[in-house]
Amino acid sequence: MSVPPRNSARRGQVRGRRPGDGATGAESDARRLGWALFPVRLFLGVTFVYGGIQKLSDPGFLRAGAPTYIGTQLRGFANGTPGGFLLRAFAIHVRQRPSRLMLLGTGPMLDELRALAGSLGITDHVAFEGFVRNPLPYMRAADAFVLSSRSEGFGNVLVEALGCGTPVVSTDCPHGPSDILAHGKFGILVPPRDPEALAPAFGRILDERAAWPRERLQARAEAFSYRACADQYAHLFQSLVWSAIV
Repeated sequence: MSVPPRNSARRGQVRGRRPGDGATGAESDARRLGWALFPVRLFLGVTFVYGGIQKLSDPGFLRAGAPTYIGTQLRGFANGTPGGFLLRAFAIHVRQRPSRLMLLGTGPMLDELRALAGSLGITDHVAFEGFVRNPLPYMRAADAFVLSSRSEGFGNVLVEALGCGTPVVSTDCPHGPSDILAHGKFGILVPPRDPEALAPAFGRILDERAAWPRERLQARAEAFSYRACADQYAHLFQSLVWSAIV
């Protein structure tokens, strides 16, 4: 399910600051769009509220064997797109550290991805699971979740992984991963389209496991729950009412 990055509403007056100043990620993109479409916002502050996602239940799967990483969204992936980029990075990593990569999803380039895995010599280390209606048990059982996108509408899948208490590696792509992971506070961010940068992150996310306790990641996911979203809207509407009164 695609969720818009943020909804926006004007609030108060912030003089001397353009809407895009100091903003990053989805917020920066939304502010730039608002600036382009509505120049009148020169002296107006903008409040952003993230869309919520359904609260996750614990699938309760156990981890076993060599470290396992989960990747999703194979639709349309090929050599020069995120699927190929992920496989190339994993091939670098697995030469130094026995691991498994499980890819969930399907798409027209699935055969090309299988062939690429073969040419990289990692066929025995990669499992193509195809379409999975409920990926949460896989996320819960994995040692880490990896998102290799070049762009995202928001990145709900990262919130789902955090909600499962699974450490996350993600490309720092537009428009949501940096916001969700608080610029690296709740996961590892790497440049998009750079297998050499992603490869060491596979090992790092395991070596630094103590920095990503399950409870801390799940608490971060709660910031994007329906309840948190509703609370932000309630606070925003209340502030708008009071600002109109005074």
